[in-house]
Amino acid sequence: MNKAKKKRRWIWLIVIVVIIAAVFVSCQVMQQQALTAQRIASIKTAKAETAGITKTVSGSGTLEAQDTLDVQTVSGVKIDEVLVEEGDSVAKGQTLATLDQAELEELAADTNIAIQQMDMELKRLSGKEADKYVRAPVEGRVKQIFVKEGNYASDITADKNALMVLSTDGNMKAEFKPTGKVSIGQSVYVKDGSKTYSAKITAVSGDTCTALFTDDGPRVGKTAAVLAKNMKTELGKGVLAVNSPIAINAAGGKIEKIYVDLNEKVSRNEKLLKMEDNPLSSDYIKKLAERDQKSKDYALILSLLNNPVITAGSDGVVKEALVKDGEYAESDSKNDTQATVFRLNATNLKLNVSLDELDMPFVKEGQTASVSFDALPAKEIGAAVERISSLGTSENGNTKYSVILNLSETEGLYAGMSATATITVETKQNVVALPLETLQEENGENFVYMDSGVPGVLGEARRVKTGLSDGKTVEITEGLQAGETIMYQVKLPEDYFGFSQQGGNGMFSGMRQGANPQRSQAPNTGTNAGANPNAQQNR
Repeated sequence: MNKAKKKRRWIWLIVIVVIIAAVFVSCQVMQQQALTAQRIASIKTAKAETAGITKTVSGSGTLEAQDTLDVQTVSGVKIDEVLVEEGDSVAKGQTLATLDQAELEELAADTNIAIQQMDMELKRLSGKEADKYVRAPVEGRVKQIFVKEGNYASDITADKNALMVLSTDGNMKAEFKPTGKVSIGQSVYVKDGSKTYSAKITAVSGDTCTALFTDDGPRVGKTAAVLAKNMKTELGKGVLAVNSPIAINAAGGKIEKIYVDLNEKVSRNEKLLKMEDNPLSSDYIKKLAERDQKSKDYALILSLLNNPVITAGSDGVVKEALVKDGEYAESDSKNDTQATVFRLNATNLKLNVSLDELDMPFVKEGQTASVSFDALPAKEIGAAVERISSLGTSENGNTKYSVILNLSETEGLYAGMSATATITVETKQNVVALPLETLQEENGENFVYMDSGVPGVLGEARRVKTGLSDGKTVEITEGLQAGETIMYQVKLPEDYFGFSQQGGNGMFSGMRQGANPQRSQAPNTGTNAGANPNAQQNR
């Protein structure tokens, strides 16, 4: 009896062991099948094809009116009613404001009286001879002399707009477009031929910088290099000019004697030139010019009496209304007879976008672009790069540069709109191309795995050279021909087979181990940092 029980117990034990062994073997088989399926699924193929590749860079910005137009009228007129508001679009010839008729009539009478008084003053001055000496109006340094003894002042002035030029603040300047980063206050050098002068950056405006240095020595009009503090790095080149010039002129006559030399320091009221054949006095010439301007103002006032309105000189958008109902139009200067009453933004809108410093080497003037607008998602227009700023703005360690684009159309667009520009920087047609993700990299060299013909097994590694890329597709310049097939590995989703590939406590925990595909030896040993997402792991 006991023997029978023992026998049955052994039979059950054997059955259990067999079942456990069968389950274990089955799990191993299923695991191996899953690993094989995973390996095969992660290996993709791609074919080198002949295609076109276009490289672009993108930046965002806002629409800006590049030109501001001043609408002026005679100073002293009274505004009756302003008919437009800031932000209104106006057309050329459109009435912006009406004028007070009665005030215009009074202004016309006053202007006529002023002209009569000027005529009387001109008569008094007509017999007064000009001073025979031309003197320095301020202390300064003689930087340009255009005359020679025997020249007629009127001839030289007509050609050069001056007989001499004095520097009044002791400084010369060099304005240049920088090739590198510069900032206000930066110390630099200006190299004028064999001479070098210490200078300082005093202004940065748009893409132009100004460096100031002594006026004692440098010649006006010469092209000089602006150097960094190390005196080796060239920041740009500029034409030398007087920083604060004053032109020396005469009412007329012939140059009898020149008293000063180039680069000479002169005092206020010092004699510069002696004249002969003196014409009418400078006071007469000045008063005659005032009379001429007053006559023009009088003619304009008379025309306003016939049509007492202020109109737009061109199409635009009202940026600023400088007058209100009942106010007088006043000039900014006592000597200015014209007053600005409106400012218009011209309709020639431009797009000012900000581009990353890494993109700037590829951007050039004249390149085409497509522009989309946040407020007009269905609208896309063409554009072209018009101007590139050399001066960057640093934010959080990253430098951005301003690029101005000229738009192909502006209808329905408004200043201040946000937009994104995609600039085409290079295009190639009929090149051998691959998806960028298929490319592998090792020790600074690119390679691909050729098609082995066996699912899940990477073929031989072949070095390739690359060219243009648009971020998705890359040009292959050497190593592959169109039509050849390559293999590459992709990272599968976590639940690709319906279970986690990251391990766990289940039956298939650790399934990922050993799932790497077989592959040929890479061209070089080291770390594979290419587009293959599992490149490091698969080594």
